[in-house]
Amino acid sequence: MFKVRSRYYWTKRGQQRIVISREKHKILKMLATPKRRPEIARAVEMSHRSVSKRLTELIRLGLVEKVNSNWRRIEVAKRVIVK
Repeated sequence: MFKVRSRYYWTKRGQQRIVISREKHKILKMLATPKRRPEIARAVEMSHRSVSKRLTELIRLGLVEKVNSNWRRIEVAKRVIVK
């Protein structure tokens, strides 16, 4: 199950799809090179608390990881769908 805004999207476990919001997609694009949370927040024009919440959601989805104090994107074989 993926929640995007107020809608829920259900996928089967074996399917190769991940549904994310536009905000999370902006953050993923920013993480082409490892960055710190304040840098990401300034670049996507969001508060650092909002960015922190989105990053924890992206960790749960397996799309990002924290290395020391920098965040970086993880390449996955699944297809990312932006809703």
